[in-house]
Amino acid sequence: MKIAPHHFHSHPTCEPADWVKEFSKYDVGWLHCFKSKNNGILMNAGWNDLNMPARMNTLAAAGLPMIQMDNTGNIVGMQSRVKKDDMGIFFNTYEELAEKLHDKACMQQIRNNVQKHRLSFSFDYYVPQLFSLFYQVIESKK
Repeated sequence: MKIAPHHFHSHPTCEPADWVKEFSKYDVGWLHCFKSKNNGILMNAGWNDLNMPARMNTLAAAGLPMIQMDNTGNIVGMQSRVKKDDMGIFFNTYEELAEKLHDKACMQQIRNNVQKHRLSFSFDYYVPQLFSLFYQVIESKK
């Protein structure tokens, strides 16, 4: 802490019940940073390309924009999901990321989008669709 007293945050373990309360104090949350090489071909996609990290739900619940490398031109599940509702910051260089993080109007718009769409990262959001599917299956068997 003496090395970077205004930039390093340390505290006791944060239990899951407190994640939203704790993480909502932050400005953004990081997703996996990697450069995809699938060139838009699904058969070339690997784990990182198709993985949807569990932390996406927690970051969304806390209202945090999500940072990830820009993998435009590749199939990357988390990028597609975050871009769909404009809830993230995508970058190619750390200088570009710094510029984007300092754009207050853009960051506020992204935060607003996360707040607007955060429930879509919860199970409860999909319960009506799930029930509808079950009812359709039940009806098709009658």
